[in-house]
Amino acid sequence: PDAIIEIHKKYIDAGSDVITANTFGANKKKLVNSGYSVSDIISAGIECAKKAGAKYTALDIGPTGALLAPLGTLSFEEAYEIFKEVYDFPLIQFYLTESYCKEIDTYIDFCKSHDIVSVAVSDSYVTDEILDKLRNSGIKILVHTIDDVQKAEDYLEKGVTVICTNHL
Repeated sequence: PDAIIEIHKKYIDAGSDVITANTFGANKKKLVNSGYSVSDIISAGIECAKKAGAKYTALDIGPTGALLAPLGTLSFEEAYEIFKEVYDFPLIQFYLTESYCKEIDTYIDFCKSHDIVSVAVSDSYVTDEILDKLRNSGIKILVHTIDDVQKAEDYLEKGVTVICTNHL
């Protein structure tokens, strides 16, 4: 935890208001044989951000690690329940969604049923299909981390609401 807290402090010292908790793999599918629960990992991630002095904390939500049917064995319903456990965690101000397009429908359905109005997605996973689905669902879009001015402008032209950057 000390190393993570120190990294968070560097971001705060650089002017960050939002600290991303170290929770990318915190879902029951990925943690099945780890000896840790989703709650254990998320609580520890939030605690590290708080100890560092975070003004706001965001959960970093990664993919399940399994493909949705018919390409894989994970049903839509199972994926929904996996993400529900993560999204229903109390005391979180923001959610950063870092997942593959096959799961974006699950996120959208969950967001709609839980009055979540914006989703942050990693530039690594953004496609025009994801942007279209989010935009068409009425969900505001934050894309992170964009450090290229032209790429940021392109995203804004495509309807992205917020760009997160390390330096622009």
